[in-house]
Amino acid sequence: MPSPTTRSTILVVDDQEDVRLLCKSVLEANGYDTILAANGSEGLHAYKEHSEIALVLTDAVMSIMSGTEMAKEIFACNPFANIILMTGYNPESVIPYHLQNVCTILLKPFDPRHLLATVDECVEFYAAGKRSGGDDRRVTG
Repeated sequence: MPSPTTRSTILVVDDQEDVRLLCKSVLEANGYDTILAANGSEGLHAYKEHSEIALVLTDAVMSIMSGTEMAKEIFACNPFANIILMTGYNPESVIPYHLQNVCTILLKPFDPRHLLATVDECVEFYAAGKRSGGDDRRVTG
């Protein structure tokens, strides 16, 4: 969990309001700040507007702009972006291979404790990579 003086901001992108609100509730109760978006287009705009975003937590399959399309656009802006793709489908069928290798995959439905553990691990791993200057900042799984 982030310390109170180093709160990390998580961008939560999902077209299902109940999922967005669940993620917001779990993350904020555990010391994270959140920004919410209802689709990939809104998420991409928020990512570009908020430089403080430490992690993007997004559904892979959405209307308007999918999470995978948004991830490609974010990686074009920041090749070292920290992204978790959520999906209720077989990841191999909805997430392009190149994104499977650079994003953490969180299968739906998930337990709130598993969500928090995954976010904590990704934020900590990414921060450690930034401190060390390393290029290997991804957790897969």
